[in-house]
Amino acid sequence: MRRVDIAYGGMHYSLPRTTVEAVKKTIEEGLAGTGPRWMTVNFGEGKPQPVEILISPNIPIALAQVSTEDNERPETHRDEMGSLDAHSGSVPAHDVDL
Repeated sequence: MRRVDIAYGGMHYSLPRTTVEAVKKTIEEGLAGTGPRWMTVNFGEGKPQPVEILISPNIPIALAQVSTEDNERPETHRDEMGSLDAHSGSVPAHDVDL
């Protein structure tokens, strides 16, 4: 089974049976609209509870694809130093200001 783990506001959430690309599309559509956009995600372990998070350009959000099946794991492209390459749409961790 695949899911997307979400880090948002110092908390961890998840969405089952989806992909990072699908979640990114939802977020981008929300940011393109007018007014606030809320997204329903799961919080907690065991029996997760649905919660709403606000999608805003001022709130950092991180997405990670998680899969329990090897054939569902996303392909990553790394350079000789182990950093994600420019074609992946991500920046290497050492280039991110925290």
